[in-house]
Amino acid sequence: LEGKSAVFDHLQEVYRVLKPGGIYVFDSVSEYNILHYYDNQCFEEKHGKYDIIWRNKYNAVQKVIISEIVIYGKKQIPVCETHKQYIYACEEIAELIEQVGFNISLLCGDYQFQKDPNTAQLMTFVIRKPK
Repeated sequence: LEGKSAVFDHLQEVYRVLKPGGIYVFDSVSEYNILHYYDNQCFEEKHGKYDIIWRNKYNAVQKVIISEIVIYGKKQIPVCETHKQYIYACEEIAELIEQVGFNISLLCGDYQFQKDPNTAQLMTFVIRKPK
């Protein structure tokens, strides 16, 4: 989702459709994950008749990772895609969750109860709409 306002709008819609007492579970990639495993990385894979090249570049100021994926098929004519993923800090998401009116039941990393979300690959949120 591009921009905190889009994240807020998403959470508001979830709040609107969720029954009182309902639970919403989601995860978000952490900046730690991007910096340690994806920034300036290039992955190459072969899947049958297809070759895939996946390059990543993270802009820490704008908090966005750009992934360029090139797929070469049978005739070696490349198909190119560009993906943008915006990265939000755990605290930013938690603040938006509370602004919408949810209660945070659990915040952890990588779906492990004791793991710090700031050093995890995924920040896991379990939130509840008040009864």
